[in-house]
Amino acid sequence: MDGQSPIRELKGVGEKTQKLFAKLDIHTVGDLLTFYPRDYETFQKPVGIAQAALGEVCAVYGCVWGILGEKRVRNLHVLNVKLSDGTGEIFVTFYNMPFLKKVLKKDKITIKIEKLKNKKISSMITLSEESRRMQDMMKMYSMPGMGMNDFGKEGETLILNANHPLVKYIMENTEGSNVSMICEQLYDLALLQHAPLEPEAMSKFVARSNEIMMLLTK
Repeated sequence: MDGQSPIRELKGVGEKTQKLFAKLDIHTVGDLLTFYPRDYETFQKPVGIAQAALGEVCAVYGCVWGILGEKRVRNLHVLNVKLSDGTGEIFVTFYNMPFLKKVLKKDKITIKIEKLKNKKISSMITLSEESRRMQDMMKMYSMPGMGMNDFGKEGETLILNANHPLVKYIMENTEGSNVSMICEQLYDLALLQHAPLEPEAMSKFVARSNEIMMLLTK
């Protein structure tokens, strides 16, 4: 194989993928190797929102405090949210990611989509140090009637594994009829890694699980 070899000779490139490459005028292995990105951005260590300079590209880290608006412009779905990190606030816009709306309705939760090494993990919740200490204290003193829903929201980060088939599905089928149900299931599965769900949430989880299993029989 050399630069003049047809793109179809590459492992994993079938007729459908070949047609997609053709739309980009990529027909040979050489075309693919020399198809450079229009631009690229590197993100260093996240900075506080208050330190982010206008006009400069940088990474920030914060919690979603609410959905500000949602609209559709032709085939483009637009979701606007408010992000805060304690030093300041910014408005963030997601394009063509309507499945996030179900997850973002959870107050004060941070959402991340990352490629995890373990492809079997679909989602996971990480807690801030303050939330972890609160959880440990509640277990130590056996505080009745308190669970994840009582303390963790402000320090929660929901991580969706971009390598998992379910996450890939919702990314590629944002308008799918089952996307909302899958998003809710991923969130609950992540919560269950830390503590039992509240009774009402558990009932919904069981009902949703049965519904998903019924889909598998069709």
